[in-house]
Amino acid sequence: MKHLHFLPLWLLVSVLLILSLAGCGETPETVHEHRYGEWYVVTPATHEESGLEARNCTGCKQKDTRETAPTGHTFRTEWDYDATAHFHSCSCGATEEKAPHGLDESGVCRTCRVDSTRLAYTKENGVITMGTYPQSRVTDSQLTDALTAAAGTLPTAENAGAWTPYGDCTAKKVEDDFMWYIDLSLEGERYRGVYFTHYRPMSPGIPSDEKRSEQDDNGFATGTVYWFRFEPVRWRILTQRSGRALLLADLILDAVPYQDNVRESPETKDPSSTVTGANGAPDGTYANVYAYSRVRQFLTDEFSRTAFTEKQAALLAPTSTAGDYSQVSESGDRVFLITADDLLAYCGGAAAQFRRGSDYAACRGLRMMHEDNRFFGGGYWFLRTPRADVAGASNKLRCEITASVCMVMATGNNSFSTSQNTTRVDYTFLGTVPAVWLTLAEAESSAPDGGTLSPSGI
Repeated sequence: MKHLHFLPLWLLVSVLLILSLAGCGETPETVHEHRYGEWYVVTPATHEESGLEARNCTGCKQKDTRETAPTGHTFRTEWDYDATAHFHSCSCGATEEKAPHGLDESGVCRTCRVDSTRLAYTKENGVITMGTYPQSRVTDSQLTDALTAAAGTLPTAENAGAWTPYGDCTAKKVEDDFMWYIDLSLEGERYRGVYFTHYRPMSPGIPSDEKRSEQDDNGFATGTVYWFRFEPVRWRILTQRSGRALLLADLILDAVPYQDNVRESPETKDPSSTVTGANGAPDGTYANVYAYSRVRQFLTDEFSRTAFTEKQAALLAPTSTAGDYSQVSESGDRVFLITADDLLAYCGGAAAQFRRGSDYAACRGLRMMHEDNRFFGGGYWFLRTPRADVAGASNKLRCEITASVCMVMATGNNSFSTSQNTTRVDYTFLGTVPAVWLTLAEAESSAPDGGTLSPSGI
């Protein structure tokens, strides 16, 4: 009878022992051996910070972890530079061997060979920073109130006052201007104010309301003044040849229609969509001809005057946008849209083509991706190449072809077709991504006289 008093204690000890081994499926008879799966990344390593990887046991909840070493910097071998120094740069923004320019008697740095007399931009890690344009929205209420007060009386259809009408905003049954801008400086910073009394419809031939406008979807409403900061424009280098670089803006900077007031004539001997008098276009000019487009007028005039100083504009090589798009002449455009050929040659794949829209472009009516994914903020944008023609097209299709140009999707294009990746020229919700040929400041690689600027060679 005496031993029976100890029975509960032995049972308790046995139960505790079993429970202590149960987490791994172990029993007093067998010991669990962990079998791990593949390592996976918990925290990726950066150039300077360690990362963390983990793997899980396939038979229990045991997790094994290990630290991964920083990946380290990869510095470009060529010199990058700004107005005062040269350096080697890494994609993360780190630099090494940064030193002030040592100029010779002609103003050329003895090390990086940059000509300081022509230097009006910064070059770093494949990106040129040059010019300014309104981009980020001002959200500080005190600053917006001060700017709005400084702007004075708001514009009306009858009297714009100090404001400037855009001239590319039209809507069905709205005869007068309804969207204006004004540029101001405050405490050394430049800002652009935008004000509209009607929503900008997605096409000029439809009524103005929030259901037919991207402005409402982007968080902008009528009757409110919005302010945007003038900020440096970043340009990606697409290619470099003969002392010049083809640059494409890193953001969708604006939303200017390719063409206004398209006239469709399906019941004629040559069924087509045309423009008459637009930007000097002769009667019968196809609506998708870039030479007479509204967006070309904007880029060569309004955008160029707004974005660049005289010194910066002087570095932009004049480039023809007619014919085969490859001939250079002194009368050529200094700012332009790239062609479908340029896109395929230098921006192959969706990642290279993807562009986010600036806040300013969103206010102007850019169609953007609002889903919570990696394409958030991406927008659609125009190319200058007309839609591919189709032999034997019906009158209706012929009208659509001559009113259409190529475009890039908001997610970019993994494959591209000049007959499929197209849009109408009078849509207002596609973005404007300017391009330029920049004459680089490196003294030893100045461009030769003559030559061409095109994918096939300069």
